[in-house]
Amino acid sequence: MRQEYNIGDWIVDLNVDDDGHLTVGINHKDETRVESMGMDIGTNEEEWVERFSTKGIETRYHEEIEHETSSKNNGKDDDVEDCFILGYD
Repeated sequence: MRQEYNIGDWIVDLNVDDDGHLTVGINHKDETRVESMGMDIGTNEEEWVERFSTKGIETRYHEEIEHETSSKNNGKDDDVEDCFILGYD
Protein backbone atom coordinates (compact mmCIF):
# COMPACT_ATOMS: atom_id res chain seq x y z
CA MET A 1 0.00 0.00 0.00
CA ARG A 2 1.44 3.34 -1.04
CA GLN A 3 0.32 6.93 -0.44
CA GLU A 4 1.91 10.23 -1.36
CA TYR A 5 1.22 13.48 0.46
CA ASN A 6 2.07 17.07 -0.40
CA ILE A 7 2.48 19.14 2.74
CA GLY A 8 3.65 22.69 2.10
CA ASP A 9 6.73 22.33 -0.07
CA TRP A 10 7.33 18.74 1.11
CA ILE A 11 6.46 15.54 -0.74
CA VAL A 12 6.13 12.54 1.58
CA ASP A 13 5.84 9.06 0.10
CA LEU A 14 4.65 6.31 2.46
CA ASN A 15 4.80 2.66 1.50
CA VAL A 16 3.84 -0.40 3.57
CA ASP A 17 5.07 -3.69 2.13
CA ASP A 18 3.40 -7.11 2.46
CA ASP A 19 5.36 -7.84 5.65
CA GLY A 20 4.17 -4.63 7.32
CA HIS A 21 7.43 -2.66 6.99
CA LEU A 22 6.98 1.09 6.57
CA THR A 23 9.19 2.98 4.12
CA VAL A 24 9.14 6.77 4.25
CA GLY A 25 10.45 8.79 1.32
CA ILE A 26 10.87 12.53 1.69
CA ASN A 27 11.56 15.13 -0.99
CA HIS A 28 11.32 18.91 -1.07
CA LYS A 29 10.23 21.14 -3.92
CA ASP A 30 13.50 23.13 -3.70
CA GLU A 31 15.14 19.97 -5.13
CA THR A 32 18.10 20.12 -2.74
CA ARG A 33 19.28 17.24 -0.57
CA VAL A 34 16.98 16.29 2.33
CA GLU A 35 18.77 15.83 5.66
CA SER A 36 17.67 14.52 9.03
CA MET A 37 18.23 17.10 11.77
CA GLY A 38 19.20 14.22 14.08
CA MET A 39 16.71 15.16 16.78
CA ASP A 40 14.79 12.72 18.94
CA ILE A 41 11.63 14.77 19.44
CA GLY A 42 9.14 11.99 20.20
CA THR A 43 6.93 12.47 23.22
CA ASN A 44 7.01 8.86 24.41
CA GLU A 45 9.06 5.68 24.00
CA GLU A 46 6.79 4.19 21.34
CA GLU A 47 6.75 7.23 19.07
CA TRP A 48 9.40 8.08 16.46
CA VAL A 49 9.49 11.72 15.47
CA GLU A 50 12.21 13.25 13.33
CA ARG A 51 12.74 16.73 11.92
CA PHE A 52 13.99 17.16 8.37
CA SER A 53 15.46 20.04 6.44
CA THR A 54 17.14 20.58 3.09
CA LYS A 55 20.37 22.18 1.99
CA GLY A 56 18.28 24.96 0.43
CA ILE A 57 16.36 25.69 3.66
CA GLU A 58 19.52 25.69 5.76
CA THR A 59 21.41 27.90 3.28
CA ARG A 60 18.57 30.45 3.31
CA TYR A 61 18.41 30.29 7.13
CA HIS A 62 22.18 30.77 7.42
CA GLU A 63 22.04 33.75 5.04
CA GLU A 64 19.18 35.34 7.04
CA ILE A 65 21.12 34.95 10.31
CA GLU A 66 24.23 36.48 8.74
CA HIS A 67 22.17 39.38 7.35
CA GLU A 68 20.46 40.02 10.71
CA THR A 69 23.76 39.86 12.59
CA SER A 70 25.49 42.07 10.04
CA SER A 71 22.65 44.62 10.26
CA LYS A 72 22.92 44.70 14.06
CA ASN A 73 26.68 45.27 13.75
CA ASN A 74 26.23 48.03 11.13
CA GLY A 75 27.72 45.81 8.44
CA LYS A 76 30.74 44.80 10.52
CA ASP A 77 31.04 41.06 10.78
CA ASP A 78 34.25 40.94 12.85
CA ASP A 79 32.37 39.49 15.83
CA VAL A 80 30.12 37.15 13.83
CA GLU A 81 30.76 33.50 14.59
CA ASP A 82 30.46 30.99 11.78
CA CYS A 83 27.35 28.83 12.02
CA PHE A 84 27.51 25.12 11.37
CA ILE A 85 24.13 23.88 10.23
CA LEU A 86 23.80 20.33 8.92
CA GLY A 87 27.40 20.44 7.73
CA TYR A 88 26.88 23.35 5.35
CA ASP A 89 29.21 26.35 5.39
